[in-house]
Amino acid sequence: MLSLSLRVPDTIARFARFSVLSLTHRQTGDLPRLAKPAAWLKARFDIINKTCPQFMRPKYFALVIVTAYKAARKAVVEQCSEFISSGHSFTHDLALAAVQQYGLVKSASINPAKPVPSLAAGLPHFAAGWARCWGRDVVSFLSVPLPS
Repeated sequence: MLSLSLRVPDTIARFARFSVLSLTHRQTGDLPRLAKPAAWLKARFDIINKTCPQFMRPKYFALVIVTAYKAARKAVVEQCSEFISSGHSFTHDLALAAVQQYGLVKSASINPAKPVPSLAAGLPHFAAGWARCWGRDVVSFLSVPLPS
């Protein structure tokens, strides 16, 4: 299904415009290092959208995403301690999971005076934006007894 929607004209441009750029504009004040990767992604998506035939867009989209993931993963591992950076891929996976769980969500900061990072899958994630309603509705649905 994703492959079909990527073949529709301007899908990649819309993705770049709404996902990557909106994230960058909202977060660059607190996370200024996001601007450079976001510009890199936008440039790649623009090239794909302008020059790539529709039947090849899913392939190139996947290539850009995989390249960005590998670069981000390498940057995380290189910033870790010697034990992690010289360790096995399982150690790298554990370190990456720790980094992924810890994040900054401006609208759900534990400190009301300023945004501070905390566990992304905990309170900040389920207390802000779309996840706030989703978490509430799912918990409510799960507590409703279903007829058997």
